[in-house]
Amino acid sequence: QGEKVFVLGYDLNIAGYSGSELSILSSHIFEGKQITAMAYQKIPDSILWFVLSDGSFVSCTYNPEHEVVAWARHDSAFKMSDITAVTGAGKTEIFFVANNYLTLLRLKSRFDNDFKDSENYESIIRTLRLNAAESFVNKKFISRVSISALNSDEAWIAPGDFVDSEKNWERRRKITWDNVNYLTDSEIQLDNGFDKYACIQIRSIDDKPLTIAAIIPQFTTGG
Repeated sequence: QGEKVFVLGYDLNIAGYSGSELSILSSHIFEGKQITAMAYQKIPDSILWFVLSDGSFVSCTYNPEHEVVAWARHDSAFKMSDITAVTGAGKTEIFFVANNYLTLLRLKSRFDNDFKDSENYESIIRTLRLNAAESFVNKKFISRVSISALNSDEAWIAPGDFVDSEKNWERRRKITWDNVNYLTDSEIQLDNGFDKYACIQIRSIDDKPLTIAAIIPQFTTGG
């Protein structure tokens, strides 16, 4: 019904095909929406792209060999209606069909990994709430966060909560890295209190590239 994504593969144990739901841990992304188009970007990263019925689109970084499944939601000033993947020079290029409701102008826009020719955008990462054994039902205090990044300059980081309130965003801190082609680490102290649904949110700055490899929080329970 266009609301779930399944993986279909051959299983030697049963000598036949079996399927499993790929979107089971991110089903909230598809609530009230349906998938209307799909494309696969093989190079440089293995990413599945989906256009939804409300004009938004989502991506799924998918690498079954290393058990990598990571969903992300993307918002745009345009309403997307279709998508296709085209083999380019050394990479798979993604093209969207977008409809700008202000001018009713139908256009085809290129979406590459460098975002060089695309519209201005803001990238937002929000982790799931912290959970470590006995801390699941207790309030958590995030004191410091270490972040590993690749080819990134700077970003804003702040504590989050279950509803991602703007009040927590007022406590944001700037974090910087050396923009190099190897992983660099940066550590920052956060200003927040105890929260039952504690998490971390990160936003890019001025359309600058941001690739996060690891987020390592330091937190205590109590409150």
